[in-house]
Amino acid sequence: MTSDQGADQLDRLVAEIRSRIRQLRRSSLERVWRVIESGEWASIDNDMPSDIERPPDRTLSRLLDQLDGLATDPSIDDEIAERYHAGDWALDAEYQVMRPRKILRGYAVPVRLMPIRTPVTLRAFAFITVDDDSFLDRHLFQGIHYHYCLADKRHTTTMVCWDTRWVSPLAKNAPKEVRPLFHELHAEGAKSVRARPERWNDEKRQSIRNACAPDLGTYAISDFRCASNDAEPVWPRTARLTPRMPSTSAPKKRKSR
Repeated sequence: MTSDQGADQLDRLVAEIRSRIRQLRRSSLERVWRVIESGEWASIDNDMPSDIERPPDRTLSRLLDQLDGLATDPSIDDEIAERYHAGDWALDAEYQVMRPRKILRGYAVPVRLMPIRTPVTLRAFAFITVDDDSFLDRHLFQGIHYHYCLADKRHTTTMVCWDTRWVSPLAKNAPKEVRPLFHELHAEGAKSVRARPERWNDEKRQSIRNACAPDLGTYAISDFRCASNDAEPVWPRTARLTPRMPSTSAPKKRKSR
């Protein structure tokens, strides 16, 4: 096999791995949403389940083994190696939900994506993270957030997330503020009904926040998914997302061998 053929085969394997991960996530979300739309909520807990029932996917494991066998280049950036050794990385994941919360003319469904411990070697990790590391995580793929459903329980394209980076003002005379809540499109919403959050009035927006707020007292803020940069405020209407702190670490150029 020539070097070009080997590179092409690596590219195809990485593409297959990413495609399989997307397929598994879509299937997982569809499974839990069939229960939501059926209205049979008695089987859904009010708390997030702690265990993952599904074992690692055999097809994904086989693809990773093939990738590891082809990735023969011993040179791996020190920064990538350090990231790999710093965490217990996973690729596969399963959606979990809590019982839907009633809001004005709809429901907010607490959702999170939990990792399944499919083994990932350093060489496979290095190739998968070359241009996109969103498939890998060592904790939660997506922390707790909320999918918005219409009153008839249909899934929409809108999800709701807290600003997890927000910090309450420390000054004594600072006005009382609340952690802002934001809405955005979710990546798995292609088959869902399009919501119109820009039309939500204050009563609707406050009902969403009131339905989600009790979770802030139950779970650590690190258990939640932070709103994305392009998210729009739910409540308060004037909220602005707290920016991410810039990284202070300089990139490393050395190679591990």
